[in-house]
Amino acid sequence: MASVHQRLRARKACIPCRHRKRKCDAGEPCGMCTAYGYDCEYPRDDGPAKTARDAKVTRRLTAQAAASAISPSEAASSPGGKGMAAAKTWTMAGPTHEQETGMLDAQRARFVSASSVIAFPRVLDFELGSKRPHVLHSFGYNMGVRPEEKSTHSGHLANLVTEEDMESFSAVFHSVLGSCIDFIHPETYRRRSQQYYRDREEDAIFGTVVAGVVALGSFFSYKNGHPRETDIAHFAKSALEDPALTRRPTPEQIIAWALRTIYLRSTTRPNNAWMASCTMMHLMEAQGLHRDENIKRLVHVPSIAAAGLDENRIRTVFWTAWSLHIILSYEYGRSAVHYPGVTCADFSLDSGESDAHRLVRLAQIIPCPNSPFRLQITPQDPKDDLCHRIRALDRVLNYHSFLIFTKADIMFCFYRRLYQFRAKLGDDVVQILIKAGNESVKAATAVAQRGLPFWNAVGSVFQYCCVLIALDTPAALSHIPSAIQGLQDIVCAFDTRLTREALSTVQNLLQDRIARKRQELEYLEAADVKRPALSTSPESVQPDHDTFLDLDLLAQTGDPPEGFLSDSFWQWLR
Repeated sequence: MASVHQRLRARKACIPCRHRKRKCDAGEPCGMCTAYGYDCEYPRDDGPAKTARDAKVTRRLTAQAAASAISPSEAASSPGGKGMAAAKTWTMAGPTHEQETGMLDAQRARFVSASSVIAFPRVLDFELGSKRPHVLHSFGYNMGVRPEEKSTHSGHLANLVTEEDMESFSAVFHSVLGSCIDFIHPETYRRRSQQYYRDREEDAIFGTVVAGVVALGSFFSYKNGHPRETDIAHFAKSALEDPALTRRPTPEQIIAWALRTIYLRSTTRPNNAWMASCTMMHLMEAQGLHRDENIKRLVHVPSIAAAGLDENRIRTVFWTAWSLHIILSYEYGRSAVHYPGVTCADFSLDSGESDAHRLVRLAQIIPCPNSPFRLQITPQDPKDDLCHRIRALDRVLNYHSFLIFTKADIMFCFYRRLYQFRAKLGDDVVQILIKAGNESVKAATAVAQRGLPFWNAVGSVFQYCCVLIALDTPAALSHIPSAIQGLQDIVCAFDTRLTREALSTVQNLLQDRIARKRQELEYLEAADVKRPALSTSPESVQPDHDTFLDLDLLAQTGDPPEGFLSDSFWQWLR
């Protein structure tokens, strides 16, 4: 009986626990594999194939363990160990087919690949069985003949904005864009911003978040914005680029970079906004937010927990920031930052499917490696793939003006690529483009009347006019007057050089289209004028096939058709 009992326990243990001779709780996955991030597998049988399977898994686990560099002392401090160590928490993310093993320093919120230059000494520590493994550190990275740069950021946001103005402009941001860019809960933001002001805490990172929110709130206030809005934006920039602060990135730093990306997208050239979004994406990779197992461990770091950032909120930050970067890169035609092996789970909010969810859904339809969106069918032709994505966008319902503009923008991104292919579009795709454009014109006119300078309000209407001119079909051309009228309404509300430039460009393109149409009409009219005059009816000039000379019949009969030619000719022919 004892041997049978031992056999049953062995069959319940997963292969990684068997390999390490650890107690397995038979979970799927088990607690031990969950704690260390291993691939939890159970043997299917004890037959001959089991030995080969176990050997294969053992070789893979050995390689994983060497790369992850989990030492025995760290195992004791893990959730599956026997004790809790007071030192830093080190974890490793389980590998997939498209990624290599990663290492996370949770206390510093720093994530690197196990093949990183700063991780190799620690990998060797594990291989050599070191009792005191090295920390993740840039050993031998340079000569060290110069001291590191010191912090360049100084001052407090209160020197630029009073607490009353901060609260007022923050309320504008949350009412206009907060539901779509849902980085931080309004109540949490209000409590922490008040503490930031009243206690004058030198929390430079959260100060950049407040500065970003206030700058955008001032921007959307348009004519009633803060007189030092530019200085507020520069305050955030100087802090975010401070070399002392970038050494230890935090989720709040990502939020601040995302807010700066939006501000740059609203106020300056596309290259600057794209560069800021790339920095934001690299900081998220530096913290390992693209791996869900890292997020689950980071929330236990005291500084992150004190900021009110739980797992769900960090996932919201990751996917919303990712969406901003993907949309901005795709519309600008630049490469997007790609993560190897995204496992960050979806997020959910208490209010159900939020506007932030809809923004992410729109961005996920864009073709990119990290998107979980998949078409129900996989078209072989890239033109068909883009048309299917246009139809998928049409099924996403949006009610917020910003999302209506964004949806139209992405559709027009797809169309511009189809235009490069010289693809012939189906009537349903053309109608979807026209419907999205008309909705964008209506929403843009409404926000213009409210004085809200959404960047993609004018952008989506301008691109819609260009798309209608490019389509050049009666159905499309019939909507040009209303589209241009919408653009004119925006110019009346926001009379700036850029809006006037957009309207002038559309008018020039329209004049070029009209000139092309007139030239084509002249060609047709010229052909019609030079038509030869006919003295008889069309029926009189039709050939009579009965009068054609049939040489085969002539050879058989030797007699010509009656009255066809003279008798002398036939005599000569014979």
